[in-house]
Amino acid sequence: MAVVTMVSRLTGWIRDKALFWVLGASDLNDAFRVAFRIPNAFRALLAEGALHAAFVPALSPLAGREEKRREAQELICGLLAVLLVILATIVGLGMVFAPLLVRLFAEGYAEVPGKLEVTVLMTRVMFPYLGFISVAALLQGVLNSHDRFLLPAATPIFFNLTLAGMAFFFAADSDQIALWLGGAVLIGGALQAAIQWPAVRSLGIRLHPLWAGARDPAVRRVLILMLPGIPVLGISQINQLISTRFASFLGEGGVSILSGAYRVTELMFGGIVVQMTTVLLPVLSRQLKQEPEEAPKTLLDTIGLISFVTLPTAV
Repeated sequence: MAVVTMVSRLTGWIRDKALFWVLGASDLNDAFRVAFRIPNAFRALLAEGALHAAFVPALSPLAGREEKRREAQELICGLLAVLLVILATIVGLGMVFAPLLVRLFAEGYAEVPGKLEVTVLMTRVMFPYLGFISVAALLQGVLNSHDRFLLPAATPIFFNLTLAGMAFFFAADSDQIALWLGGAVLIGGALQAAIQWPAVRSLGIRLHPLWAGARDPAVRRVLILMLPGIPVLGISQINQLISTRFASFLGEGGVSILSGAYRVTELMFGGIVVQMTTVLLPVLSRQLKQEPEEAPKTLLDTIGLISFVTLPTAV
Protein backbone atom coordinates (compact mmCIF):
# COMPACT_ATOMS: atom_id res chain seq x y z
CA MET A 1 0.00 0.00 0.00
CA ALA A 2 2.92 2.33 0.74
CA VAL A 3 4.24 1.80 -2.79
CA VAL A 4 0.82 2.51 -4.31
CA THR A 5 0.54 5.68 -2.25
CA MET A 6 3.96 6.86 -3.43
CA VAL A 7 2.98 6.16 -7.05
CA SER A 8 -0.25 8.09 -6.50
CA ARG A 9 1.70 11.08 -5.17
CA LEU A 10 4.16 10.83 -8.05
CA THR A 11 1.36 10.89 -10.62
CA GLY A 12 -0.15 13.86 -8.77
CA TRP A 13 3.16 15.67 -9.22
CA ILE A 14 3.16 14.70 -12.92
CA ARG A 15 -0.39 16.05 -13.23
CA ASP A 16 0.61 19.40 -11.76
CA LYS A 17 3.74 19.56 -13.92
CA ALA A 18 1.60 18.86 -17.00
CA LEU A 19 -0.80 21.67 -16.12
CA PHE A 20 2.05 24.12 -15.58
CA TRP A 21 3.71 22.97 -18.81
CA VAL A 22 0.51 23.45 -20.83
CA LEU A 23 -0.93 26.51 -19.07
CA GLY A 24 2.00 28.04 -17.22
CA ALA A 25 1.36 30.39 -14.28
CA SER A 26 -1.40 32.00 -16.31
CA ASP A 27 -4.91 33.35 -15.87
CA LEU A 28 -6.28 30.13 -17.39
CA ASN A 29 -4.36 28.01 -14.89
CA ASP A 30 -5.71 30.23 -12.11
CA ALA A 31 -9.23 29.73 -13.46
CA PHE A 32 -8.79 25.95 -13.53
CA ARG A 33 -7.45 25.87 -9.96
CA VAL A 34 -10.44 27.72 -8.52
CA ALA A 35 -12.98 25.87 -10.67
CA PHE A 36 -11.53 22.55 -9.48
CA ARG A 37 -11.24 23.67 -5.86
CA ILE A 38 -14.94 24.50 -5.48
CA PRO A 39 -16.36 20.97 -6.01
CA ASN A 40 -13.33 19.61 -4.15
CA ALA A 41 -14.30 21.66 -1.11
CA PHE A 42 -17.70 19.94 -1.06
CA ARG A 43 -15.97 16.59 -1.63
CA ALA A 44 -13.70 17.11 1.38
CA LEU A 45 -16.68 18.07 3.55
CA LEU A 46 -19.13 15.37 2.47
CA ALA A 47 -17.57 12.44 0.64
CA GLU A 48 -14.04 11.76 1.80
CA GLY A 49 -14.57 13.53 5.10
CA ALA A 50 -17.81 13.22 7.04
CA LEU A 51 -19.26 10.33 4.99
CA HIS A 52 -16.19 8.12 5.27
CA ALA A 53 -15.75 8.83 8.99
CA ALA A 54 -19.39 7.95 9.76
CA PHE A 55 -19.97 5.13 7.26
CA VAL A 56 -16.93 2.89 7.85
CA PRO A 57 -17.51 2.48 11.62
CA ALA A 58 -21.16 1.59 10.92
CA LEU A 59 -20.34 -0.98 8.23
CA SER A 60 -17.15 -2.55 9.64
CA PRO A 61 -18.87 -4.66 12.35
CA LEU A 62 -21.17 -6.10 9.65
CA ALA A 63 -18.52 -6.69 6.97
CA GLY A 64 -17.63 -10.28 6.15
CA ARG A 65 -20.27 -11.78 8.45
CA GLU A 66 -22.70 -13.99 6.56
CA GLU A 67 -25.50 -13.52 9.08
CA LYS A 68 -25.16 -9.73 8.68
CA ARG A 69 -24.97 -9.71 4.86
CA ARG A 70 -28.55 -8.50 4.32
CA GLU A 71 -28.19 -5.78 6.96
CA ALA A 72 -24.96 -4.58 5.33
CA GLN A 73 -26.58 -4.66 1.88
CA GLU A 74 -29.50 -2.52 3.05
CA LEU A 75 -27.18 -0.02 4.73
CA ILE A 76 -25.01 0.40 1.62
CA CYS A 77 -27.87 0.63 -0.86
CA GLY A 78 -29.98 2.87 1.37
CA LEU A 79 -27.08 5.24 1.89
CA LEU A 80 -26.38 5.21 -1.86
CA ALA A 81 -29.97 6.32 -2.55
CA VAL A 82 -29.83 9.16 -0.02
CA LEU A 83 -26.40 10.19 -1.25
CA LEU A 84 -27.58 10.41 -4.87
CA VAL A 85 -30.45 12.73 -3.89
CA ILE A 86 -28.16 14.97 -1.83
CA LEU A 87 -25.51 15.07 -4.56
CA ALA A 88 -28.01 15.83 -7.33
CA THR A 89 -29.29 18.76 -5.27
CA ILE A 90 -25.82 20.13 -4.46
CA VAL A 91 -24.55 19.72 -8.03
CA GLY A 92 -27.64 21.39 -9.47
CA LEU A 93 -27.47 24.32 -7.06
CA GLY A 94 -23.72 24.58 -7.53
CA MET A 95 -24.05 24.91 -11.28
CA VAL A 96 -26.81 27.52 -10.94
CA PHE A 97 -24.96 29.59 -8.35
CA ALA A 98 -21.49 29.09 -9.83
CA PRO A 99 -21.00 32.86 -10.36
CA LEU A 100 -21.58 33.53 -6.65
CA LEU A 101 -19.29 30.68 -5.59
CA VAL A 102 -16.50 31.85 -7.88
CA ARG A 103 -16.75 35.39 -6.53
CA LEU A 104 -16.65 34.00 -2.99
CA PHE A 105 -13.44 32.07 -3.71
CA ALA A 106 -11.78 34.50 -6.13
CA GLU A 107 -13.22 38.00 -6.06
CA GLY A 108 -9.96 39.31 -7.52
CA TYR A 109 -10.65 37.61 -10.86
CA ALA A 110 -13.24 40.30 -11.61
CA GLU A 111 -10.35 42.74 -12.16
CA VAL A 112 -9.18 40.79 -15.24
CA PRO A 113 -11.54 40.91 -18.26
CA GLY A 114 -12.96 37.46 -19.02
CA LYS A 115 -11.18 35.61 -16.19
CA LEU A 116 -14.22 35.41 -13.94
CA GLU A 117 -16.44 34.22 -16.81
CA VAL A 118 -14.02 31.44 -17.81
CA THR A 119 -13.79 30.30 -14.20
CA VAL A 120 -17.59 30.15 -13.93
CA LEU A 121 -17.79 28.09 -17.13
CA MET A 122 -15.15 25.63 -15.90
CA THR A 123 -16.85 25.39 -12.50
CA ARG A 124 -20.14 24.43 -14.13
CA VAL A 125 -18.42 21.83 -16.29
CA MET A 126 -16.58 20.29 -13.33
CA PHE A 127 -19.31 20.34 -10.69
CA PRO A 128 -20.70 16.86 -11.60
CA TYR A 129 -17.26 15.56 -10.58
CA LEU A 130 -18.58 15.86 -7.03
CA GLY A 131 -21.14 13.15 -7.80
CA PHE A 132 -18.60 10.72 -9.27
CA ILE A 133 -16.03 11.19 -6.50
CA SER A 134 -18.67 10.89 -3.76
CA VAL A 135 -19.87 7.55 -5.12
CA ALA A 136 -16.21 6.52 -5.35
CA ALA A 137 -15.79 7.47 -1.68
CA LEU A 138 -18.80 5.33 -0.74
CA LEU A 139 -17.31 2.37 -2.62
CA GLN A 140 -13.97 3.02 -0.94
CA GLY A 141 -15.70 2.85 2.43
CA VAL A 142 -17.21 -0.53 1.52
CA LEU A 143 -13.83 -1.92 0.45
CA ASN A 144 -12.01 -0.48 3.46
CA SER A 145 -14.59 -2.04 5.78
CA HIS A 146 -13.70 -5.41 4.24
CA ASP A 147 -9.97 -4.72 4.76
CA ARG A 148 -9.34 -4.01 1.10
CA PHE A 149 -7.15 -0.93 0.89
CA LEU A 150 -4.95 -1.35 -2.17
CA LEU A 151 -7.46 -0.61 -4.94
CA PRO A 152 -9.01 2.47 -3.28
CA ALA A 153 -5.51 3.85 -2.69
CA ALA A 154 -4.70 3.34 -6.38
CA THR A 155 -7.72 5.10 -7.88
CA PRO A 156 -6.18 8.63 -7.75
CA ILE A 157 -3.49 7.32 -10.10
CA PHE A 158 -6.08 6.94 -12.86
CA PHE A 159 -7.46 10.41 -12.22
CA ASN A 160 -4.01 12.01 -12.29
CA LEU A 161 -2.94 10.24 -15.47
CA THR A 162 -6.24 11.07 -17.21
CA LEU A 163 -5.88 14.77 -16.46
CA ALA A 164 -2.17 14.88 -17.34
CA GLY A 165 -2.73 12.91 -20.56
CA MET A 166 -5.56 15.11 -21.79
CA ALA A 167 -3.63 18.27 -20.86
CA PHE A 168 -0.75 17.16 -23.08
CA PHE A 169 -2.98 15.79 -25.85
CA PHE A 170 -5.11 18.93 -26.21
CA ALA A 171 -2.36 21.43 -25.44
CA ALA A 172 -2.47 22.79 -29.00
CA ASP A 173 -6.22 23.52 -28.82
CA SER A 174 -5.84 26.74 -26.87
CA ASP A 175 -9.40 27.90 -27.65
CA GLN A 176 -11.06 24.86 -26.08
CA ILE A 177 -8.43 23.71 -23.56
CA ALA A 178 -10.58 24.90 -20.63
CA LEU A 179 -13.44 22.61 -21.69
CA TRP A 180 -11.09 19.70 -22.38
CA LEU A 181 -9.60 19.98 -18.91
CA GLY A 182 -13.07 20.14 -17.38
CA GLY A 183 -14.00 17.00 -19.31
CA ALA A 184 -10.81 15.30 -18.12
CA VAL A 185 -11.80 15.96 -14.51
CA LEU A 186 -15.21 14.35 -15.09
CA ILE A 187 -13.68 11.32 -16.82
CA GLY A 188 -11.10 10.92 -14.07
CA GLY A 189 -13.76 11.09 -11.36
CA ALA A 190 -15.95 8.55 -13.18
CA LEU A 191 -12.96 6.21 -13.50
CA GLN A 192 -12.35 6.35 -9.77
CA ALA A 193 -15.87 5.08 -9.15
CA ALA A 194 -15.98 2.60 -12.05
CA ILE A 195 -12.71 0.89 -11.12
CA GLN A 196 -13.96 0.09 -7.61
CA TRP A 197 -17.43 -1.07 -8.67
CA PRO A 198 -16.42 -4.64 -9.75
CA ALA A 199 -14.38 -5.08 -6.55
CA VAL A 200 -17.44 -4.24 -4.44
CA ARG A 201 -19.57 -6.62 -6.54
CA SER A 202 -17.00 -9.37 -5.93
CA LEU A 203 -17.82 -9.12 -2.21
CA GLY A 204 -21.34 -10.31 -3.00
CA ILE A 205 -22.87 -6.86 -2.65
CA ARG A 206 -25.44 -5.89 -5.26
CA LEU A 207 -25.16 -2.16 -5.76
CA HIS A 208 -28.41 -0.33 -6.47
CA PRO A 209 -30.18 2.61 -4.84
CA LEU A 210 -32.63 1.39 -2.20
CA TRP A 211 -35.05 4.30 -1.98
CA ALA A 212 -36.89 2.82 0.99
CA GLY A 213 -33.55 2.72 2.78
CA ALA A 214 -33.85 6.38 3.75
CA ARG A 215 -36.12 5.19 6.57
CA ASP A 216 -33.58 2.59 7.72
CA PRO A 217 -32.39 3.47 11.26
CA ALA A 218 -28.81 2.50 10.33
CA VAL A 219 -28.82 4.93 7.39
CA ARG A 220 -30.24 7.69 9.56
CA ARG A 221 -27.59 6.99 12.17
CA VAL A 222 -24.82 7.41 9.57
CA LEU A 223 -26.35 10.69 8.37
CA ILE A 224 -26.62 11.98 11.94
CA LEU A 225 -23.01 10.99 12.66
CA MET A 226 -21.92 12.95 9.59
CA LEU A 227 -23.26 16.24 10.96
CA PRO A 228 -20.65 16.92 13.68
CA GLY A 229 -17.82 16.24 11.24
CA ILE A 230 -18.89 18.81 8.66
CA PRO A 231 -18.09 21.98 10.68
CA VAL A 232 -14.81 20.46 11.91
CA LEU A 233 -13.72 19.66 8.37
CA GLY A 234 -15.03 23.04 7.27
CA ILE A 235 -12.24 24.81 9.17
CA SER A 236 -9.64 23.54 6.70
CA GLN A 237 -11.82 24.50 3.74
CA ILE A 238 -12.37 28.00 5.15
CA ASN A 239 -8.60 28.39 5.46
CA GLN A 240 -8.18 27.41 1.81
CA LEU A 241 -11.02 29.71 0.76
CA ILE A 242 -9.41 32.69 2.52
CA SER A 243 -5.94 32.01 1.12
CA THR A 244 -7.34 31.50 -2.40
CA ARG A 245 -9.37 34.68 -2.15
CA PHE A 246 -6.30 36.69 -1.14
CA ALA A 247 -4.21 35.06 -3.89
CA SER A 248 -6.81 36.01 -6.50
CA PHE A 249 -5.80 39.66 -6.01
CA LEU A 250 -2.09 38.94 -6.60
CA GLY A 251 -2.37 39.02 -10.37
CA GLU A 252 -1.72 36.41 -13.03
CA GLY A 253 -0.47 33.08 -11.66
CA GLY A 254 -1.04 33.92 -7.99
CA VAL A 255 -3.54 31.13 -7.32
CA SER A 256 -1.61 28.63 -9.46
CA ILE A 257 1.61 29.19 -7.50
CA LEU A 258 -0.25 28.96 -4.19
CA SER A 259 -1.80 25.66 -5.28
CA GLY A 260 1.63 24.29 -6.20
CA ALA A 261 3.02 25.28 -2.81
CA TYR A 262 0.06 23.71 -1.03
CA ARG A 263 0.68 20.47 -2.93
CA VAL A 264 4.20 20.29 -1.46
CA THR A 265 3.03 20.94 2.11
CA GLU A 266 0.40 18.18 1.98
CA LEU A 267 2.77 15.46 0.71
CA MET A 268 3.47 14.08 4.18
CA PHE A 269 -0.14 14.37 5.34
CA GLY A 270 -1.63 12.82 2.22
CA GLY A 271 1.08 10.22 1.71
CA ILE A 272 1.34 8.87 5.25
CA VAL A 273 -1.20 10.23 7.72
CA VAL A 274 -4.29 9.72 5.56
CA GLN A 275 -3.30 6.17 4.62
CA MET A 276 -2.58 5.19 8.23
CA THR A 277 -5.87 6.60 9.49
CA THR A 278 -7.71 4.93 6.59
CA VAL A 279 -6.42 1.54 7.73
CA LEU A 280 -7.00 2.38 11.41
CA LEU A 281 -10.69 3.33 11.13
CA PRO A 282 -12.20 -0.10 10.25
CA VAL A 283 -9.79 -1.91 12.59
CA LEU A 284 -10.68 0.37 15.49
CA SER A 285 -14.40 0.12 14.73
CA ARG A 286 -14.32 -3.68 14.93
CA GLN A 287 -12.21 -3.64 18.10
CA LEU A 288 -14.67 -1.32 19.84
CA LYS A 289 -17.42 -3.85 19.11
CA GLN A 290 -15.52 -7.11 19.67
CA GLU A 291 -12.37 -6.35 21.73
CA PRO A 292 -12.93 -2.98 23.44
CA GLU A 293 -9.93 -3.44 25.73
CA GLU A 294 -7.57 -3.50 22.70
CA ALA A 295 -8.89 -0.32 21.06
CA PRO A 296 -7.07 2.25 23.27
CA LYS A 297 -3.73 0.50 22.72
CA THR A 298 -4.25 0.43 18.95
CA LEU A 299 -5.16 4.12 18.91
CA LEU A 300 -2.18 5.15 21.05
CA ASP A 301 0.24 3.06 18.98
CA THR A 302 -1.02 4.71 15.80
CA ILE A 303 -0.77 8.21 17.26
CA GLY A 304 2.78 7.46 18.39
CA LEU A 305 3.78 6.17 14.96
CA ILE A 306 2.22 9.15 13.15
CA SER A 307 3.97 11.56 15.52
CA PHE A 308 7.30 9.79 15.04
CA VAL A 309 7.02 10.09 11.26
CA THR A 310 5.52 13.57 10.91
CA LEU A 311 7.05 15.70 13.68
CA PRO A 312 10.51 15.83 12.04
CA THR A 313 8.93 17.31 8.91
CA ALA A 314 7.86 20.38 10.90
CA VAL A 315 11.49 21.33 11.57
